Amino acid sequence: MPSSYAGSEADTIVPDVNDRPFIIWTDTRRPEPVTHRAPAFIGGPDQATFEGAETIDDLSQTLRSASGSDILLASRAPETTLEWLESRGSLADLKKRDNRIVSVEPIPTSVLSGALQDDADRRALPLQAPLLRHAALAAALRDALANFGSVQTALVAARDDGSLGSLGARLADALDLLGELFGEPESVDASVASPRGASGVRAALPDDLSLLRGSLTAHLRFETGASAVLSLSDQAGRWFRGLTLAGEGGLIRFDDHGFEWIGPDGVVIEQTDAPKGEPRERLARFLSDGAFEAPPPTPEQRARTLASGGACVLSARTGQPESPATVRRMANLVS
Repeated sequence: MPSSYAGSEADTIVPDVNDRPFIIWTDTRRPEPVTHRAPAFIGGPDQATFEGAETIDDLSQTLRSASGSDILLASRAPETTLEWLESRGSLADLKKRDNRIVSVEPIPTSVLSGALQDDADRRALPLQAPLLRHAALAAALRDALANFGSVQTALVAARDDGSLGSLGARLADALDLLGELFGEPESVDASVASPRGASGVRAALPDDLSLLRGSLTAHLRFETGASAVLSLSDQAGRWFRGLTLAGEGGLIRFDDHGFEWIGPDGVVIEQTDAPKGEPRERLARFLSDGAFEAPPPTPEQRARTLASGGACVLSARTGQPESPATVRRMANLVS
């Protein structure tokens, strides 16, 4: 595993005093606070979550004037804000003013975004969190894989009620991790079951990953001969995310509760429990402070994730295996 897996949820401590203004954009889907850090400014429908915070109605205007702030987009940003964030130079300007921004949804929300074309903008893009790359036991996974040998198959499962991101957020998380393990897939065969509307008709699948809802299964093939299976949902209630790997070294199970490496002979080689506390509690602490310190993916890692996500959506539409390389060509995005 690359060193980008450093800075995990396990190390997160919420400081008693943080002199950086904290801005949250949130909503009412969440049964509990997404963060324990009291904001100076809060916007979105759920403005009463934190007492004493000044409310904001225009997020893009707030970002234009923000300086030295930590900004948490705990729900999908308004369309006008997304357009501003993805416009040429806006993100770089935001970063120049010493702002740090974290989003539960991927930004850009689609591989078709022009924000992936300009390198300066790409390096200033918000960090998505929570991601498996930042999970409490990511370091244990990294150390084990250094001695595991080749990985042949992978299963990534994730489910939630949507309060920590859409189905598209869970998809981006899974593809980010698989990209680190295997690189970009050669082909993707995916299916999405979207929620039915009031009329009983399922919604059309969007290019915008943050608008993707429902449950997804997918089979991915890689150039090395390895393959992976995804089982993801934002309709399943209780939070879970986990990874199972099989290969030369046996079997690895990795999730928010623990890490286990079982050798080919069935003997447990290593077993580690996650830090005490419910996963959602650790995630709230991580989104309070640690996420703003976590290293972001490289521009190419981000482009790879979005191209693979676009291939999943395209495959679900066509009913046929599709390639991220095809999506890159459609988006005029070279690898």
